[in-house]
Amino acid sequence: MRRRAAAAQQGADVCPVPTPTPPPSATVLPLPWAVITDYTSPPLPPLSPQTRSEELRRQCPNKSAGPDRVCPRMLKACAVELGMPLQHVFNLSL
Repeated sequence: MRRRAAAAQQGADVCPVPTPTPPPSATVLPLPWAVITDYTSPPLPPLSPQTRSEELRRQCPNKSAGPDRVCPRMLKACAVELGMPLQHVFNLSL
């Protein structure tokens, strides 16, 4: 047991592991758009259940479908079932 410990100690003294150093060309420069990200607007408040209900109730059923091809009549009729999933998607996209 002592021989293995001594051999391990000798091996550690003889062959140390060098610490890698980055090449001089690998310097990190500030990105040109980093300054723009400092001036972002504050985050929007999440959509509340009350706002969600009001917006789904305000849909005019006589309007045509939008680019998603979902007509407002269906949104208004399925407001109870679609309310929570839509609120979750909207809050994730904010």
